[in-house]
Amino acid sequence: MNYEQHIAMLAERHSIDVIDRVKDPDLAWARPYYREVGIPAVLDAEGYLTALHEIGHVVTQRIETQHDLFVLEREWAAWEWAIANIAFDIPLETTIAVHKDCFMSYFDAYDLDDDELGEDTDDIVDSHFR
Repeated sequence: MNYEQHIAMLAERHSIDVIDRVKDPDLAWARPYYREVGIPAVLDAEGYLTALHEIGHVVTQRIETQHDLFVLEREWAAWEWAIANIAFDIPLETTIAVHKDCFMSYFDAYDLDDDELGEDTDDIVDSHFR
């Protein structure tokens, strides 16, 4: 089994439609209510982790809200599911880098800084791997 086959198996198991192949992992998306994801081609560890994360959004479906903290909670839940479902030996450094890039983009997009969060944003992401 390769990355692509594992993602296809998980999508089928959880009744999720892959309806779009985005060119950039940063453009990946999930619509939990519709059980749909748009993911990059799953050719490397980054694409694989991104696809797992988007499937994780559907599987861990949370109440849809635009409140900043709920957005972050949905991101944590999707990453926890993704990490728990990794089926290959991927270097921890790669997993942390992809995970951290995702969270840092949310911290930036929602203008969340260390003062608002009560701790250093790098520490928040790093603590997820302790």
